[in-house]
Amino acid sequence: MNRLAILLCFCLPGMVWAQQEPLYNLFWNNYSVYNPAASGLFHKHHVHLNGRLTDWGRYREQKLVNAGYDYRIDGLNSGIGINYSFNEVGFAQTQKLGINYAYQVKLKGDRIISAGVAGFYQVRVADWSAATFGDLYADPAAGLDMASNAFDMNLGVFYKGKHLWGGVSVTQLLESELSYYQNRRHLIANLTYDFKLGANWQIQPTAYLITTIDPWLHDYHFNVRTIFRKTYWIGATYRYDTAVAGMAGIEIKQKFRLNYAIDYVYNKDHHGSRVSQEIGLALMLKKKSS
Repeated sequence: MNRLAILLCFCLPGMVWAQQEPLYNLFWNNYSVYNPAASGLFHKHHVHLNGRLTDWGRYREQKLVNAGYDYRIDGLNSGIGINYSFNEVGFAQTQKLGINYAYQVKLKGDRIISAGVAGFYQVRVADWSAATFGDLYADPAAGLDMASNAFDMNLGVFYKGKHLWGGVSVTQLLESELSYYQNRRHLIANLTYDFKLGANWQIQPTAYLITTIDPWLHDYHFNVRTIFRKTYWIGATYRYDTAVAGMAGIEIKQKFRLNYAIDYVYNKDHHGSRVSQEIGLALMLKKKSS
C-alpha cells in the first residue's frame, strides 16, 4: 500500500491538471465532437469515425476512438448529433456519450452561423492493480479498481462561408468532479480558408488551438491540405514545439472519405515512442449544404 500511495502522488496531479481533450491531426473529420455547433452544418447526414494509437513507452499506450452521427433538420434550421468517445491510457479508461444540438442562422449568400450545446455522460475507470512503473507496482490482490461518472457540457459557435469556415468552443464547461479526477475547462478554436487554384486544385490552410483555460496548457496546430479534383489530397501538420505530421486521403464522389496521418515528435523532452498513427473515416449520405 505504501508503494500505491507513492504512485498516486506521482500520477494524480498530472491527471487532474493536464490537458485532457485528446489531440487529433484529422480533427476536421469530426468537428462536432468538440464543437456542437458543427452538427448538421456541412452535410445533411454525416457519419464519422476516428482512431489514433500512440505508444508512450515503458508503461502505457494510448488508444483513442471517437464515432458520431450528425443530421441537419432543414425545416427547423437545426442540427442534431450523437457522439461516442473512448480514451485509454495505460491502466485508465474514459468513455463519453454525448448528444448535440445546433441552431443555424442563414446569412447573405452561402454563409451560415451556428450556435450549439452538447450534454455528455462520462465514465472513468482505473485499474491500479495493472499499473507498473519499473519495480514500483500495486498488489493485484488489493482489488484497487476505481470507477466514477459525471455529467458535463460543451458550448460552441461555428461560421461557414463559401471559402472560409471556423469555430470556437468551450468543452467540459461544468468542470465536473469525479472520485479521483476533475474535468478541466478547455477552449478549442479552428479557422480554415479554401483557396481555389483553377478547376482542379484546392489548398486549405488551417489554424487550430486546443488549450485548458486555467491553467493555460496549450497546443497550436498549423495544418495545410492540397486537394486534387475534390478527390485526392495530401497534407502536413506542424504542432508548435512538439511534432510534425504527414497526411493523405481520398474522398469518393463526395460521399465516402478515408484519411490517414502519421506524426513524429521532435521535442527532446518527450519520453517514449515518437510516432503516432491515426485513421479517419466518414460517410456523407447527401450533398453539402449550400
